[in-house]
Amino acid sequence: KDFIIEMCEANSSNNKPLFGTVPFTGVNVPIDVFDTTEITNDCGFKPIIGFGEGTRKTLEWLKKVDIK
Repeated sequence: KDFIIEMCEANSSNNKPLFGTVPFTGVNVPIDVFDTTEITNDCGFKPIIGFGEGTRKTLEWLKKVDIK
């Protein structure tokens, strides 16, 4: 739920998610899949931009390029 709210806030203040009683039928991915500790230890990479901001910037970039 927090992830969905963050994505909506990062990309459009007009989008308001609705949470109801409909059961989740998608893929349930454990939060530790998104842990970057291993890549930080392996090559020193440490993200400085959060996922929400990264998604917003990616969408802004996609709007500027002509993808066919």
